[in-house]
Amino acid sequence: MTVNQSARNVRLTIGSKVFTPCLISFQGSDSHLDQSGLVSFTGQILLGKALDFDESLDDRKNPTRFCRGVPIILEVADSTGALQRHPRGALRILAPKYDVEKQQLTLEVGDLIALLSFKEPTDPDKADNKSCEGKPASDIITTLLGLAGISAIAGSLPTGIYNYPLNLSGSYLQSVGKLLYANNCFAWIDKNEVFQVRAANISPGAGINMVVGLHDIWYKRLDGAEAPCEVIKASGTEMIVRPTPESTKEFTEEFGPASTVDISYGNQEVILKRLTTTTTWDDAQHIRTIKTEIERPIGLVIPANLQGQFGFKLQMIVCEIQIESFHYESNQECKLKFKETELYQPRGTYLSEYVEAKPNTIVNVTPLILVKTIKETYEYDIKDRIKKIKTNTQELQIIILNGTDEDWNQWIFPPENLVDSEKVSQEWKEINKDTWDYRSETLKCLVRVNQDLVKAEENSEVSNKINLIYATGEHRISNSGQEVPQAAERCPPHCTFEENNIEEKIIFGDICASNLKQRERTFTVDMLAGRLEPVLKPGEVVVYSSTGSGSAAAGQLQALAQREGRLLRGRYKGQELAMAIADEIFNYYPLYPVRATEPDDTIQNYLADGCSWVVSQMKALWSCDGIWVGTTQGGAVVPPYTETHLYYLGLGLGINFSAYPYLLGTTTQQMQLGEGLGIDFSELTWETIEWDIVSDDVWDIVSGL
Repeated sequence: MTVNQSARNVRLTIGSKVFTPCLISFQGSDSHLDQSGLVSFTGQILLGKALDFDESLDDRKNPTRFCRGVPIILEVADSTGALQRHPRGALRILAPKYDVEKQQLTLEVGDLIALLSFKEPTDPDKADNKSCEGKPASDIITTLLGLAGISAIAGSLPTGIYNYPLNLSGSYLQSVGKLLYANNCFAWIDKNEVFQVRAANISPGAGINMVVGLHDIWYKRLDGAEAPCEVIKASGTEMIVRPTPESTKEFTEEFGPASTVDISYGNQEVILKRLTTTTTWDDAQHIRTIKTEIERPIGLVIPANLQGQFGFKLQMIVCEIQIESFHYESNQECKLKFKETELYQPRGTYLSEYVEAKPNTIVNVTPLILVKTIKETYEYDIKDRIKKIKTNTQELQIIILNGTDEDWNQWIFPPENLVDSEKVSQEWKEINKDTWDYRSETLKCLVRVNQDLVKAEENSEVSNKINLIYATGEHRISNSGQEVPQAAERCPPHCTFEENNIEEKIIFGDICASNLKQRERTFTVDMLAGRLEPVLKPGEVVVYSSTGSGSAAAGQLQALAQREGRLLRGRYKGQELAMAIADEIFNYYPLYPVRATEPDDTIQNYLADGCSWVVSQMKALWSCDGIWVGTTQGGAVVPPYTETHLYYLGLGLGINFSAYPYLLGTTTQQMQLGEGLGIDFSELTWETIEWDIVSDDVWDIVSGL
């Protein structure tokens, strides 16, 4: 390695103008590697008045030259005298500060991360990863960086899959940093102003070789670092993602004594109600349908005067089918446009009064007839709040006339036609902030409002019973939140989400093992990768492990626990290093390896963290906090600690019975039994397993294998 501590040739360019004659000094520092996932640079450039220089340094007299964001290029000479881009030579102006007395300009400068960190998301959907299959972190990071104003991206972007809505609070770059940290990566802006991504490997590598006493400006122990812990835990929330099924089915039964149907049947247990609900989603048409089917014994459905054609009143028949159709917008908002409800019932449920008046009538009472329809239409304001709901209900005319002393002998056939039976209008209006005006109006059939108004139509034997008249209305004004319209109903989500809190830990040991120090430290991690799971079968319940699951999120936590544990120990025994800029440092990246040979020929290995940089007309220096990662012995680097990874053994035994509680002609019974033994291990050694937590039952199973 060649080190040049003599005068350096330097070139400083601001915008398109060379300001080298004005350069007094440049200094700045990188941030330390931390949970932000980003290593940014900020510093200062001091410029002074130069002889015959043709531009003013006063930012009021020369405002466009020193605007925020103007690019700065800094170059220094290598050992051959050739100009090279300084490792932190791609900068942007953050703010100018001119000193009139000294006629000097101080430029607050930084990299693109420092420049653009203020940009905040305006839309939480910017990640665009709502599909169940999700997107790799690399795609999301690229999207967010583009929104932040960064297009040049390189390096090893993480590939973890994210298939749930991400909380993009803070700036775009903060969200990018969280994703990088969760995937054990970090990013920085390199000397070519490219957003570089790299895995945070806290381990030695090839970089700079320095000889203490020859190349260093100073070489001293690092002070003030946090003391390490034996147990390092990383915890976070893993999102379990399941596709929303196109169809679901629910089934319930209610039981009771047979005497409920007919007192002569005794008290044996029978089904009194069977309810089946089927929900389907048509993604192409944006229609959700809920079909509810109810079955009951004939004796509870058909009136007594129509039961003569049935010999067994416990026979189950379909007594009601309700079909609800929800129609949603086809755009991204996917709000509910209107809802249609159809109700079907057996004819026998409404023909009793008609047949009683005309006993010679022969009717089939079991066919299902459409007896009622309801249509609800929704309107929204510009803020997607409901402003009006109109509801129109139609029913069979015979159902409306039942119980109204109708003269059925005037009817040749029962009036089984649908007519309007009710109309409701509801309207909300925001008068001012938090004050709402609510109005409603209801029209109903006259006979249901006031039977005293019933009369025959002029020149007709038909009465006015089914005419719609004003029934009720309301008008309310409130600023207490009572009249705020309900939120818009939207399409069902493509996926369902379930949170699973998980934790991984690694045990670090050293020769100073003791109970006289903090035993454990926990790091909380956001934005863990999601886990895509299949749709659950009816009645199926899944319980997820909080440790050792082997999922992508668990792998992320293991890597981060290892990273943070190594960082704590490496910084606690770290070293402050400073030296002149060597040729190797032009390839700098955060955590750049440094191999230091001490006076007694001991070779220590460090990673450069929190680097500081100084450049003037006379020198070009750099310093760092060296994270100690081991001592070279016999050609190999021996770390200053041991790591113990935990492994988990599990035993499961399950049995499930289901049977009908009474005879249906044949008896159906289902039985499932299962037994499982699982061992998950990697680099397994006898010393690394917590044998005390292994139960006797597991030992018995293992012994029998």
